[in-house]
Amino acid sequence: MGEPQERIENGYEKFQELQKIWSKLHVDNMWKDECPKCFGDGEVLVNPEGDDYSTKPCTCCGGDGQIAHMGNF
Repeated sequence: MGEPQERIENGYEKFQELQKIWSKLHVDNMWKDECPKCFGDGEVLVNPEGDDYSTKPCTCCGGDGQIAHMGNF
């Protein structure tokens, strides 16, 4: 029968993306805010002014997509 990710095309990539989204909803992360620089993606454009659409990890949130404001503590 196999695992679900083995039964669909590009299953491993799709499940990894789902895991990234779902981890933001985990109870340990619910109090965190969405990063204002990357809008929760965890990635920003390397050259936002050019035609190159390659990305790099966001330096504001460390690629997590969420940040903890000191006022939340």
